[in-house]
Amino acid sequence: MYIRSIVGALAGLVLTTNAQAAIINGDFSSAIALDGWSFLGNVTENDPASPGQRAILNTSGGTTNTSAINSALGINIATVTSSNTGGSFSNGSFLYQSFTVTGIGELSFEWNFLSNAGGFNNGHDYAFFVLQAVATELAEWPGDVSVVAQSGFSQSSGFETTTVSGLAAGSYLLGFGVVNVNGTGGDSGLLIDNVALADDTPTVPVPATAALLGLGLIGLRRRAS
Repeated sequence: MYIRSIVGALAGLVLTTNAQAAIINGDFSSAIALDGWSFLGNVTENDPASPGQRAILNTSGGTTNTSAINSALGINIATVTSSNTGGSFSNGSFLYQSFTVTGIGELSFEWNFLSNAGGFNNGHDYAFFVLQAVATELAEWPGDVSVVAQSGFSQSSGFETTTVSGLAAGSYLLGFGVVNVNGTGGDSGLLIDNVALADDTPTVPVPATAALLGLGLIGLRRRAS
């Protein structure tokens, strides 16, 4: 019985643990504004119209520096804009951070697309996220917004959660962007909150520890015999 108990303990050392990986300040609760994040354009942390802290990206005061955007996010912002909207990039704001997965990762975040575009633009303002230099649209004006005011904007999509599963071990760059298309007459925004990364990492016994436990088992068998 005693030997069986130790064997069971050894088996229990090989587990899969659910460890939170290094997304820094994913809920934007740090006392340091945008701690752990980098940004281009107009990005702030406070959202006075909602409880808690959230990042808000706003095309008002956004950057037009396409070289800086492309270098930071690993994309071609002109091509991404044209492919998603059929229009031309005017300006935008962007938030990004690198992280590492050691096992199998699952990334999640909450977002809300905001707009005052109305009838100002000939193109469609839009919001997207970037993961490893691949841009994926989140929402676009006008089809994805309703007349629900939020955070100083007349229209919003409402909060949604996006989840990306099955991330292999490695280093990743995560980015968010909101873009004015075909002019800057009506601005748009993007709220980001609760960015989290679950990392399922196999834990194996330390070789030296396993060897010592193995020697202990041999000694127990000899004593039992």
